[in-house]
Amino acid sequence: MLRIGYFTAADITKSRQVLEKRLNPLGIQVQWAQFKDGPQLLEAINVGGLDVGAVGETPPIFAQAAGIPFVLLANTIPGTGEGSEIVVPEDSPIKTIADLKGKGIAFQRATASQYFVVKALQEGGLELKDVKHLNLI
Repeated sequence: MLRIGYFTAADITKSRQVLEKRLNPLGIQVQWAQFKDGPQLLEAINVGGLDVGAVGETPPIFAQAAGIPFVLLANTIPGTGEGSEIVVPEDSPIKTIADLKGKGIAFQRATASQYFVVKALQEGGLELKDVKHLNLI
C-alpha cells in the first residue's frame, strides 16, 4: 500500500487513476488522502500516516526546523508569490502596509502565506510582532 497525500492540484492524477494504472500491476495499492495545506501533510508523514506527499516550498523549511524527519525527493523552482495578496475591505482605512501596525492578519503558519506576510511587512517597515497573527487552520 502506498499512502499519498495531495492537494487539489493532484485531483486530475487521482481522478484519472494514473498511479493506480502503473502501480497496481506491480502489486502496489494506492490510497489517497487530501490535505488543506502542507503543514498538515508533513505532520501526517511525521506520525507515519503517509508514505509520500507534495507540498510547496515553505512548509518543509518549518518542518525541518521542527525536527520532522523527511527526505526531499524532487523540487521545482520556487514560486514567485504572484498568487499572494494582502487584502482589506474596500472602505478600510488601511491603505499601506504601515497601516497594518496593531491590526490582525490571518494566514496559516508554516506556509508560503506566512513567508509572504513577513516579507511584505518588512518592506513596509514592520515586523510580524507588530501585527496580531490570526492562524488559519
